Amino acid sequence: MLADPQEHFNLFGQPGTEATTREMSAKLDTFFQTYADPQYDLWHGVRSKAKQVSAE
Repeated sequence: MLADPQEHFNLFGQPGTEATTREMSAKLDTFFQTYADPQYDLWHGVRSKAKQVSAE
């Protein structure tokens, strides 16, 4: 944040960030394994909680 307070430069995939990327990815995976409801897992072809709205 000190070097890029406005976050204009995406560090994802940049050399030297591999350990941070693995750590954050593991935290995100753990979060979803703990709190996500499998019946609404859109990544695996299951339904959405959102109601479908039609524009007529």
